[in-house]
Amino acid sequence: GHVNVREIRSIGLINAVEFMEDKNNGKSFDPKKRTGYQIYKKALSKGLLLRPLGDVIYFNPPLTITRQKMDSVTDLCKECICDVLG
Repeated sequence: GHVNVREIRSIGLINAVEFMEDKNNGKSFDPKKRTGYQIYKKALSKGLLLRPLGDVIYFNPPLTITRQKMDSVTDLCKECICDVLG
């Protein structure tokens, strides 16, 4: 997995990805960096709506989403995360 992912949680179609600056020591990002918000802005610029709360990004696709569309938006979400976190 991505070195900056602390945890991935999901209940039904509600998914959350929590990020941290350093997985080796569990260090969180500096809140001033607004990492979750930066990922949200990047995703929004590409047409993907995420919900940022601190260093956690929530991803809530519609109940009617197809498997193919879910795969494509998951790839887009990953692309946005990598764009921001490097």
